[in-house]
Amino acid sequence: MEQSNEVGRPTRAQVRARWRDLAAGRCARWEAATWAECQLDDGLADEELVIQGLLFLQSIDLVPGDSDGPVHSGDPKAPFFVATADIDPALGAWETELRRYDADPDAWMRGYFRRMLSGYAATHGVEAARTFGGKLVASGDLAAEDVTAALDGQPTG
Repeated sequence: MEQSNEVGRPTRAQVRARWRDLAAGRCARWEAATWAECQLDDGLADEELVIQGLLFLQSIDLVPGDSDGPVHSGDPKAPFFVATADIDPALGAWETELRRYDADPDAWMRGYFRRMLSGYAATHGVEAARTFGGKLVASGDLAAEDVTAALDGQPTG
């Protein structure tokens, strides 16, 4: 199977092909996970949704481990975190996100960063999220009103 394109960056088409092979049973979970992990380790993926697709595939062979957390398994009968029946629907959801991104990349990225900021506030508190939001504004990833909207209604306690 194709590892990467001419310049080494994994593409949507490669992720989609590997995912389809996995869903159709033409590729073992461990093969998809190993391929995706190699792509992530190269650090050449430069599109958020390609990275998200690779992360899904990289985690497809994870099973509960001992005290150290999840572990990769090559056993096709292992109790995987992602059920076989969920692989194809996850591909469909990823492809839907690709279409949303392609329709308006700027709006998709703003929504992505707003969700990230809202989640950060839930974990680290509103003030920490406001500081993080200021960095996103300074880098041009969000506008100040996006930060306000993302943090509006977050508990302050």
